[in-house]
Amino acid sequence: MDQNVALEVELEKKKFLRKLGCLAWGLLLLFGPFILIAAVFLYQLNFKEDTLLTSTSPKLTNTIEIVEKGEPFLFGPYTIRIKYDGEHVDTEVNNGLKSLNESNANVRWIRDNKAEITVDGEGQSPSIIIFDAEASPYFVVEETDEE
Repeated sequence: MDQNVALEVELEKKKFLRKLGCLAWGLLLLFGPFILIAAVFLYQLNFKEDTLLTSTSPKLTNTIEIVEKGEPFLFGPYTIRIKYDGEHVDTEVNNGLKSLNESNANVRWIRDNKAEITVDGEGQSPSIIIFDAEASPYFVVEETDEE
């Protein structure tokens, strides 16, 4: 008699686990596409990087990379990330309805280890970032007068 009860308990346990598995797969199939779309949208807005400009110092010892980080939400500002040796600084650029390109950033090397980076958009004052490979931090954002 105990074997019959044990078999019935085992069968009920298997039925329950089978139902639970079907429920989990059903939820995954139902919500999976929404989760996938949300993940792609989050990546596009916050993590995707498109290189705008890469500049190397005159003696080829330092390289600065300027990338567009993510995409603006609706008609918001673009985020530009300036990177060197694992460090970075972010700045925002309004460019109207136009996409960013390499003309929105300019690097002028003062010395082999120092540069002036200008980031400009439409209808705003340019942002000036000073890069110094011998300083900590590498980047210093200078204040600019509003137009």
